[in-house]
Amino acid sequence: MSIRSKLKATWQLIKPIAEHLYGYSLISIAVIVNILTLNVKINSDESTNSVLLIIPSGSGKTTLLHHILQKSNPRWFPELPEKFFESEILREPDGTFEGKVWVQDDLITTFRGTSTKQREQLMGFFNTFLMKGEYGRKGIRKKGRIVCVRAC
Repeated sequence: MSIRSKLKATWQLIKPIAEHLYGYSLISIAVIVNILTLNVKINSDESTNSVLLIIPSGSGKTTLLHHILQKSNPRWFPELPEKFFESEILREPDGTFEGKVWVQDDLITTFRGTSTKQREQLMGFFNTFLMKGEYGRKGIRKKGRIVCVRAC
């Protein structure tokens, strides 16, 4: 199958959703495709897709991610604190880590005011958990599968 036919098939899959999100077609493509990877059967050495949206202010990131996706279905999009730390993530209930889409609406706010050590701990968590599906520290172990959608 050629790349052109693959892109066409992908567009046919997401077209009804993108049309429903009038005005958000361009940013919804990356978000929808990456979120759908939660449903793809993958090997234990593979990871789900995550996405970082870097687009100008006023492009609809917050509306799409927070007001449409997260607020409409908290079962799949758990509410995360605007600013959190690795130690707080480990205190989240186990259900927060399995088959969920984590939305971080503003990475600048997430990392603002954190120390180098705190940033390293957060990056260590995300790198390890997203790649391996598990993370542990100080006797606390979390397992699961998430997709992260981040914006800045």
